[in-house]
Amino acid sequence: MQAVLPYFLARPDETGALRGLRVLVGGPEAGAYVSLKGRAADIEARVEGFLAYARMAHIDIRRQILAFARDPVGTTGGAGASGPSDGGRIAGMALWVPAAGRTAMIFGPNQSEHPDSAAATVAAVEAALEDARAAGVVLVQALVEPADAAGKAVFAAAGMSPLATLTYMERKPPLQPPPFTLPGDLTLEPYSAAAHA
Repeated sequence: MQAVLPYFLARPDETGALRGLRVLVGGPEAGAYVSLKGRAADIEARVEGFLAYARMAHIDIRRQILAFARDPVGTTGGAGASGPSDGGRIAGMALWVPAAGRTAMIFGPNQSEHPDSAAATVAAVEAALEDARAAGVVLVQALVEPADAAGKAVFAAAGMSPLATLTYMERKPPLQPPPFTLPGDLTLEPYSAAAHA
């Protein structure tokens, strides 16, 4: 007999995709609402920022897999499943975004902040990887902070392997260069199309 998972997977419509984005930035839902922990305005601002970026970059926010929690039999008065049509609770999710060269990026909730979403997110990531493969994607990558062991564990459990550690070099303000003098035979010019050669 096959074991019944404590959640089921669904691909969302536009409304469900917005709920999925709230889970992406705010963590799993409690009941039919995101567990905001006093961060409702922050979560909505982050979702709006992501939506603005998605419109500009032509990202289909419906490229998500949502993992809906199954309520224990008897708590909903039914067979123990709740989902998008009846306001079921999203326990985990994954969003994949196609990129150039048959590649894609995949995103999930921050596992360090929301470890309770790990099992559901693993299942959602696995299903999102299948969707990406079916769309012809040959390389899917996720960016995880080096210290985020929980995030690394989720992506590894879904079958992804570490590829590289990226080091970003930044310079904090003030952005003024240090004092220097140029040799007498050297001048600096701003780039222009006329000076391209």
